[in-house]
This record gives sequence, C-alpha cells and structure tokens, in this order.
Amino acid sequence: MKIKAIRILAVALSAAAGLTCADDSVSGVRRVSAASFALAPAFVEAPEGGPNIGVERIRGVLRGASDSTVAEAAVEGDSAILRFERVQVRGDSSTFELEVQAFDSSDVLVFQSQSDIQVQPGDNAPAQPELEYAAPDANVDSLDVAGSVVPLAWLGAAPGNTRCLNRAADAEAQTQHQLTVQGFASGAAVAGVRVGWTSRDTTIATVSASGLVQSRCSNRSTYVVARTFTNEADSVLVSVTAPAFTLLMDPDSVSIPRGGSDTLSALVVDENGNAVPAAEVSWHTSDPTRATVNQSGVVQAFTNGRVQITASSGGRTTVAIVQVETPKAARLVVVPGVDTAAVGQHRVFFAKAFDASNRVIGDATGFEWYSSHPDIASVNASTGVVQALALGDAFIVAKLDGKKDSIPFNVAASRPPGSIESRVIHAATESPLAGASITGPGPASGTTSGPDGTFVLGGLQPGDNVTVSLDGYVSITLYDAPVYPNQTLRLPDAPMIPTSTSPGSMTGSVKHALTQSGVSGIAVNAYTGINAGPSPLRPFATPVATVSTTTNGSFTINNLGAGTYTLIFSGEGYSEMVSVGVVFGGLTTAQDAVLLPPATSSSGIAIVLTWGQCGETHVACDLDLHLTGPRVDAGRFHVYQGDKRYLAEGDTVAALDLDDLTGPGPEVIGLRASAAPGAYRLYVHNYSGRSAGTSRSLADSSFARVDVYQNNRVIGTFFPPSGVPGTLWKVFEYDGARLTPKNEIVHQEDAAVLPMIVGPIDPSAEDLSRIFDAVKRPKK
Repeated sequence: MKIKAIRILAVALSAAAGLTCADDSVSGVRRVSAASFALAPAFVEAPEGGPNIGVERIRGVLRGASDSTVAEAAVEGDSAILRFERVQVRGDSSTFELEVQAFDSSDVLVFQSQSDIQVQPGDNAPAQPELEYAAPDANVDSLDVAGSVVPLAWLGAAPGNTRCLNRAADAEAQTQHQLTVQGFASGAAVAGVRVGWTSRDTTIATVSASGLVQSRCSNRSTYVVARTFTNEADSVLVSVTAPAFTLLMDPDSVSIPRGGSDTLSALVVDENGNAVPAAEVSWHTSDPTRATVNQSGVVQAFTNGRVQITASSGGRTTVAIVQVETPKAARLVVVPGVDTAAVGQHRVFFAKAFDASNRVIGDATGFEWYSSHPDIASVNASTGVVQALALGDAFIVAKLDGKKDSIPFNVAASRPPGSIESRVIHAATESPLAGASITGPGPASGTTSGPDGTFVLGGLQPGDNVTVSLDGYVSITLYDAPVYPNQTLRLPDAPMIPTSTSPGSMTGSVKHALTQSGVSGIAVNAYTGINAGPSPLRPFATPVATVSTTTNGSFTINNLGAGTYTLIFSGEGYSEMVSVGVVFGGLTTAQDAVLLPPATSSSGIAIVLTWGQCGETHVACDLDLHLTGPRVDAGRFHVYQGDKRYLAEGDTVAALDLDDLTGPGPEVIGLRASAAPGAYRLYVHNYSGRSAGTSRSLADSSFARVDVYQNNRVIGTFFPPSGVPGTLWKVFEYDGARLTPKNEIVHQEDAAVLPMIVGPIDPSAEDLSRIFDAVKRPKK
C-alpha cells in the first residue's frame, strides 16, 4: 500500500476469550467476558509532492493490566485484518494500551501510534488511532539535491508526436539524467532519505519516482523538486536545449475546395520564436490524385479527401494536413429552361451548381426547391418534381449555399401535345408487325401499326406511358415517353416477343467504348419494359434481375419471362449506360455488345455517336462527329477527324477521343465546357453520303443515335428527325448546363458548295463554314 495522503486502512481486530468463572459473591471473583472491536487507523498526510510510502504489514500489541496480546497481518490492497486471542474484559469495561506499527517491504518501521482504549464486553465501536511517520528519516531537517543545473539535449519527436513536427534528435545527445539527494538532521547526514520528485513543467522535462529526469520536445528550462514526508525540499534547474532551428508549416492544416488552390509556407523558427521563410524547400504530396503541390508550396486540390503535404529543408521536415472538400456553389442553373404544363401534370427539374471557376460541381447535394406560388405549382423540396395545380404562372426556385436560380413555369388549361414515331417488329426476324395496338394514357390516345410496322401516336404529354400490344406477343410498356410539344420524335424500333410460358435467358457483353476491351465487374440490372429504370417520377422501380460481368465483360441472366427489358449498366469509373434486351421463352438470346464510356469529370460531358448500316441495301456507311465552341482567346474552335483536339493554355477543352472511319461507330468527343463560357454546337455529318445524290434521312437510313453523359449518367439521347433528307444533322446546343435539342438537317449534293448553305440550320454560319470546309478534306 502506498501512503501519500491521509489513507484509512481497515484493520479489524476481534477478541475471543473463554470465561474463567462466573460471579461468586462468596469468593468475590468478578465475571470475565469476551470482547471484540474493529481497528481503522489513519495515517498522517504527506505533503503535496512528497514520497509514496509502501506499507507491507501491520503489527498490533494490546496490553492489559495483567496480560498482552500481539497480532500481525499483511496488507493486501487497502486492508489488513488483525485478530487478537485471549482478550479478557472484567466487569463493565477494561482499559488496554494499544500500540500499532506499520512496516515497509524492507521491514523498516514507517508509521506507528500508541494509545489507550476502553473495551467493553461484546462489540465495540471501531478504534481510529492516528499513525505518525516514524521512518529513520523522520528527523531530517534539511535536504540537498546534487548539482545546481542539469543540462539536457532536446529529446526529439516520438512516433505520432505532431507537436514536435517529426523532427529527429541527435542520436549522441544526452536526454536523461539520474538525480541524487542527501538528507541531514542537525547537520548530520541521514541515510535512506525518502523523497517524492516533481517536475514543474512536464512539457520541458519529466521525472520518475526514482529521480530519473527525461527531456521533452522543448527549448526551455524548468525546476525538478525533491520533497520529504516531513516537507523538507530542495530543487535543481533542468535546462533543455533544442536543435539549431525548427521547421514549421504555415498553416499546418487547411481546407481547400476541389478545383481550388492554396499556398503553404515552410518557416524556420529560431530558439527565440522568430520565423523566416525556409530556403531550398522540397515539397511532397502523399496522394497526387487528391492534391498536388509545386515547389513554391502551391497546393492544387482535385479529389475530395485528406492528404498530407510535406516540406523538407536542412534535414528537417514538417507536415500540413489538407482536406479537399466539395466547393461551394458560386451560381446555380435550373434545367431545363422555361416550361409549361397543364393542370394535373408533373415536370422534373434538375439544378446544376457551378464553382467560382465556372466548373460544374458534380457531387453537389442538398438543393432546396420551392415555388413562388405553391397554390399554382407545388414542388418537392428535395427532388425538384413539380406538379401543376391551377392556372397561372409561378417561379420554380432551386437554392444551395446561399445561391439560387429560378425558371418561369406556366400552368395552362392544356398543353400542346407531342407525338412519337416508331416501328413494331418481330424481335427475332426484325420483320414488321402490322395491326399492333399502341395506346397512351387517354381514352382517345391510340393507333395501330401499319403494314410496314410503323406508327405515329399523338396526343402525348411528358411522362406518359405507352403500351404496345398484339395477339400472340408479349405486351411492351414504354415508360416516361420523351415528348416535345408540337413535335414528332423518332424512337428506336419496338421489338415484340411471342408469348410463352417457358422462361428464357439472355447473354451479352460489355466493352470499353474507347478500347473495345471487355469490362468486368459491371452491374447489369434488368427492368421489365422500355425506359423502365428508376426516375424522379418512378423512384422505386425495382429490377427483376441483377448480375455482374465476368473477367471478359460477358454476362448471363437466367430465368426471365419472355418479353422486352431495359438493361442498365453501371460500374465505378464508367458512365451509366442503358439498352434494350429481349428474352424468348425456352431460349437463350444473345444481345448486342454494350459500349460503356468512361466516367466524365464533374465539369465535362462525353458525347457518343453510334449508327447502323445505311440505305435500303444496308451498306456500310460512315458518320462523323463535329463539335464547335468558343475559343478562350477569340473566335470558335472546331473539333473533328481533321483536328481532333482543342487546347487552351495546355488544358484539353474538347477532343475527339475515338474516331471510326468505316462504321458503325462509336465516335466519342469529350468536352469541358467550363473552360470558355458560350454556345457549344454538335453536328453529325454523313461523310459516306456527301455526294450520293438525294440521300435519305439519317433517321431512316443509318439508325443514328447520340448519347450525352455527365456525372456517370445519361443526360440526353438524340435521334435525327425522320423523313428529312440531308447529310448534316445539327443535334443540340450546350451552354455548359443545358442541352437544347435542335434536330435540324440540311442536305446538299455537292460538298463544294456547302459553305454557301445556311438554311434552317443557321444561326451560326461561322460554324457551318468550318464544318462544310472540313468535310471537303479527304479523311486520314
């Protein structure tokens, strides 16, 4: 047991003695009785900083008028029990002398007391004698710690000690010292003096119970004090000297928005705390994919997360912690633009956030939506789904980081409907199916497919579902039909499957859109119907099957009912892709290979062009992508097969990443529109049909399709208008936030006069001049 302050040691003493005789009035002998009592001695308090005294055993002596009893016990934890035998109490009480002694592990007496106690027969109240300090050094009246100053070198940094900034101490430096102390009583030396050791500042130096002093990460001095149990004290000055300089980082931690930068400084700090910039600093980043640092200490942030930036100079290193965060929104754009809906209809709006450098913040979350007139148009506060409630006008507003954008929203009694055009075919033979019933949501919205399988279904509104049915075939539902007011949109063929009660399977493969190599680990989710995946209007759409691609990119889905399915392909590092798959009862059906584009950056888009064979004879044809946009300096750039990349200050703004010379694609253009704000325009040119006389429409002859990806998902799909002959298709315009469909085609037999044609595809004659001039050049 260690005694440093007042401690209560529970020591129970019990007395047990046999009676020698009973009362005898004749002989005059008084009755002798047994007694017991508990003993709980208290030790005198040691001074603050005094020594810890170890008590190993307790000895008690109980002396009566004619006899005495001795008991001993070892100290276990905080208690010891003393048992006395043959204690006799005569009459009502007896007086005893009690002596208690405490000994340390060397059997040296360290505490003792002597007192008289009155004991009565039976149980007595606990006795609480106070034990005084009685060790051999109890009479010490002065103390002397050897030496006046103890010089030590700085210890250096322990692993993980950020206070020391990873500095290393001199391996030969003295960093510890054993202190000694001498006690005196009336000028005479006393052996075995017991002291406690205390450092006044443990950040400078620490001291153990035995007096071993250890320097710390410091460049200062402090006193170490020795103190006896009787409060005699002496001290020694411990002086810790640090290396010649310390390297510090300013700041030592910083948060940088992704895409932003900040400058760190490495400072040399002398022993007096004066700081000057370090010379010949070497900089290093722990993760260049998250943040880089140049040799001037400028940190450029790229990817969210934590990264360590290290500066080294003169054999010292220092570290700053950089946290790359999602940037704050500098402006918002609500997509799409102006819209109109009829009472009861829904619209889905999205918001894009841009940072201070006009880059899209792809992972921006927490948009708040509200309506200026919720009685006219209500909006879901988190999803941006708007419902038209009453006639009138309202503004739909999105807000984030204190920034907001709004669009006008008109609720009318009715909205001009749109139409879709497609062809119903047998999924196996691709032969047309006549007489199929095509119905929309309204009772008057219906038609049938003609002899060539084609149909036009009008009276549709955005978000309507369309069903295609025919006796002997599995019905198909097209969800959320893409509809534009007063326009007819050409959709891919609707493949129908003969009815069957037997399940079937589908197989397919997924390839990298740029390298054509198989991609493993891609999740394939199958949904019943066309365009059947989750959407803001159908957030809880559930796949009927989910598999993953194998090492060569192949996949198989078993036990599916006969029918038509939407397949959604997704995986880390790739943009999400959607395709249509078919299953025949009792058979395994191979699907067309799926080309999966790499994921685009949050500030960019990927444009993918695919097509089939051209003309009635289904010959191979060649389509080309052309992209124009504003240059950073002046004028407009043109990216195509003859000039595949536009750079601005060494940075790629737009590039033809994949060029197909014969068909059927894909061709891929990557664009980072935020580099130069303005209008970007995409065109598709039928290079193989440029001098083929009166060519057919791209939609009718080549099955052309353009998909636009951003943030790993499709943000737009475009098909050329049907029945419009021409060789040049203006697909869309893009302002860095919104895709505006154009779907305009111009036809010219002689490429030599193309620069003179502006026609309905204007307003950008400058763009046409660039494109028409380009298509006259032979392909490489």
